[in-house]
Amino acid sequence: NFKGKSSEEIFGVNYPWGIHGELRNGATYELAIGKKLNRWRVEGAINKSKTNLQDPIRSSNNWSWVTAPQRPNLEMTSYMLNLYRDIKFNPSHKLSPYIGVGAGLSNVKFDESEYNQSSRYKYEEFSGNLFSYNFKGGFNYQLSKRYSMFTEASFNKINSFKINNKFSGVEPLEVDPLKYTNIMTGIRLDF
Repeated sequence: NFKGKSSEEIFGVNYPWGIHGELRNGATYELAIGKKLNRWRVEGAINKSKTNLQDPIRSSNNWSWVTAPQRPNLEMTSYMLNLYRDIKFNPSHKLSPYIGVGAGLSNVKFDESEYNQSSRYKYEEFSGNLFSYNFKGGFNYQLSKRYSMFTEASFNKINSFKINNKFSGVEPLEVDPLKYTNIMTGIRLDF
């Protein structure tokens, strides 16, 4: 979900309003390098994803709502430090689960957005570095001594941010923390 809130002053009265939109499934890829220490792994990772809003953004206050005429793009590049714990019940099994946690910075870019046809709520393009963290869980399948295939799911959260409005009298849009889930599969090389 993409949620936010703002307010507008009209004739000295402050009118709060909020926005809501659904994020589409997007493309994500990751490149990581790390060190394995027995059942622990430490990894530095760069993750890049791009999506846009599935439906137009809806804006509402206590009396009405309007729909944005466009679906802005959202791009994120995350620089994370992850810590994993491999769970091996039997060393001879090729399939083994793992859990992980990570923290870092995410560069978030959000296109310029217009929230109603009168262009009264026109927000500037946003780009900023924000604190982010994740929780991961998945499975490794040992293909050979050096190669394994993995599949993982991760819950990710990025701090909230503000987007400035191009018109006076309208407060910046305060976007709630971004929360999303990734499902990835890939090949791991141990060297």
